[in-house]
Amino acid sequence: MEKNITLHQLHKVIQVVMGWKNYHLYEFTIGGRDYQDDEIDEAFDLDDEGLLPSRKYELGILKLKQKFNYTYDFGDSWE
Repeated sequence: MEKNITLHQLHKVIQVVMGWKNYHLYEFTIGGRDYQDDEIDEAFDLDDEGLLPSRKYELGILKLKQKFNYTYDFGDSWE
C-alpha cells in the first residue's frame, strides 16, 4: 500500500473491501495515539479530546511491520 495515502483514505479502502457503507465513526490507534476524521462535525474539537486528524496523517507514520488498530462503529466496536 502506498505510504502517501492518508489514514482517512485507508478508512475508505477498508469500507469498500468490507462492503460497509461509511455510516459510522471510526478511529485508528497507532502507537498509543488516536486518529479520527476531523470533518465529522465542526463543533467537535479534536485538540480538546487529544485526537489527531486522520485526513492529515499519512501511512508514512507507520514503522515497518508496526501493528495498529482500526475501530469502526463505536457502538458495536468492530475492529
